[in-house]
Amino acid sequence: MTRIVTVTPNPALDLTLEVERLGVGEVNTAAASRVESGGKGTNVARMLARLGSEAAAVVALPRDGGASWSAGYPSDITLIAVEVGGALRTNVAITAASGETTKVNMRGGPLTAADGAALLDAVVLAARDASWVVLGGSLPSGMPTSWVAELVTGVR
Repeated sequence: MTRIVTVTPNPALDLTLEVERLGVGEVNTAAASRVESGGKGTNVARMLARLGSEAAAVVALPRDGGASWSAGYPSDITLIAVEVGGALRTNVAITAASGETTKVNMRGGPLTAADGAALLDAVVLAARDASWVVLGGSLPSGMPTSWVAELVTGVR
């Protein structure tokens, strides 16, 4: 079986609120809500598992809020959590009965150079027996875009 490793340097708690209609500048009451562990790379791992692939998710989880994120993550996916500084971000989606959705996404981080190095080390180790590595989502503040090149070089 093909093993695929996903990388999520900027995870989030995804909060979805369902309203009858969204009134900007008004008080809106949510009829329902749900919270999921999110981030593009982790969403890819979730879908891969649903399709029957073996997936592992390497995630930069902040000390502040990381436990709440991992508590909601599916147990059928290998989770490799790298503890980093910063705070966990929350993304909010407000969905109206019409199907129209408004999103507000927070920035993540900041991550230090040491946090980036620890995440890179975990990915390189996880990728040793993987067929593919998928980097998904945005980079948190403080993480230079050159980190992506380091990742590609490290997992070749």
